[in-house]
Amino acid sequence: MKIGRSTAVTDTGRRRMRNEDAFVFEPPLFAIADGMGGARAGEVAAGIAATVLKDGRGSVTDEGTLEAVIDEANRRVWQRSMSDPGTSGMGTTVTVAFVDAENERVVFGQVGDSRAYRLRGETLEQVTTDHSLVAELVRSGVLTPEEAERHPQRSAITRVIVLISATGRSRSMRWISARTSGPRVAGSSDVDRTAMLSARRCVCANGTST
Repeated sequence: MKIGRSTAVTDTGRRRMRNEDAFVFEPPLFAIADGMGGARAGEVAAGIAATVLKDGRGSVTDEGTLEAVIDEANRRVWQRSMSDPGTSGMGTTVTVAFVDAENERVVFGQVGDSRAYRLRGETLEQVTTDHSLVAELVRSGVLTPEEAERHPQRSAITRVIVLISATGRSRSMRWISARTSGPRVAGSSDVDRTAMLSARRCVCANGTST
């Protein structure tokens, strides 16, 4: 399994005054951290998470080591928020893609509603599942996908990088191991899919738009 041409870009967008995104572009590890908009110091949380992921990329070999690095990012964000009152309450999403070339698979780690997509031919498919209020309501049948797009709390997320307590590890992470043959294995999903060698993948902060 080879990594083809790849690139990374971030933009403030049309609604925010400042960019609260940070990314890691260190093949075979790619990640996006999107600081919580509307909360203080979202860009600080995203920057800390991205730095930890970048510094720890050499230790990532599988689901367990990827989870450990994300847990460390969680711990560092919490430490900063506890020591600096100006960052209290900050948080960030994280979505990570690790290309495990030896085992011909891509392992995704996710916290929040930043997404990973797979492009195969002309079909763009979301690989991860949003940790958001509206996504949970859609999964439970309370809302339709169309209703979720217009819901007043569509930006509310249910999992985020920031530890509530100093004890224990963060359990907010889910991982997905997308193999190049056979079914996809998901930490909290029953969906089976295959990831082919010819597919392209991307991680992004807030979905896609035209």
